[in-house]
Amino acid sequence: MSKPLFYENFHTWLAKKESRTADVLGLLVIALTGGFAVYACLVFTDWWQSYLALMIFYASFNIALFSGIKPAPWEGSIVFAFFLAVALIYIFLFAVLYQRHCLLDIQTTCGAYSVLQSPLKEDYLYASTVVFTTLGFGDIVPKAGAGRIVVATQALVGMTYSATAILIILGRAGWYSARGESAAQPILIDREHAQVQTDRFAHTSKALEDMSTLLSALSTKVDTVNNQLVSLKRYALWASFALIVLSFFAGMALGHKF
Repeated sequence: MSKPLFYENFHTWLAKKESRTADVLGLLVIALTGGFAVYACLVFTDWWQSYLALMIFYASFNIALFSGIKPAPWEGSIVFAFFLAVALIYIFLFAVLYQRHCLLDIQTTCGAYSVLQSPLKEDYLYASTVVFTTLGFGDIVPKAGAGRIVVATQALVGMTYSATAILIILGRAGWYSARGESAAQPILIDREHAQVQTDRFAHTSKALEDMSTLLSALSTKVDTVNNQLVSLKRYALWASFALIVLSFFAGMALGHKF
């Protein structure tokens, strides 16, 4: 026995509400761990504490996106802008981490950054951008120990972050199916337009059929001409041989005569 239409509509509505709730919870987790990472990078005095907070932020970001957030078709540009904004946050936080704990070999004053008292040096922002995008120009290098650990981690984060963005954006088709939606919406065609398309298809098919018949007839004629040429070459060969023999005997007869 089939279920009532109201029952099916209610469960569809409930599934969409649960999906939206998961999206909201995922964004809330990202916001909380991101805020904690910002606070840790600006306040904590040990580099490994800020480093651990950044890793927690990155892990929660990926888990929330892969497991919960499923953007609708119209949310594609929002997802792209969201990824770009989070990438800028990562670059800023790693730059703060580099400057506050003197992790890079830069000939500038480090360890003096604070939100209200001293600005963030552009050299550290530049270095963080280069490492995050895995360009690696080599003009700025990390210091041994903690510097190399943080730089290597940021390079891995930047590399996997790009892959995550691509998977999230290109994987939307599967999410539409999971949400009961279609990635490629059907195109509505009226009857007149459909008849025009049908007639055009019929004319095209007739033209292709006529072309096929013409090519078949042309192929038959080419085969016939080819057979005639083969016979003509055979006759020409025998005629040439006969002419050679005739010329030989004619030359001998003329030689005896003169």
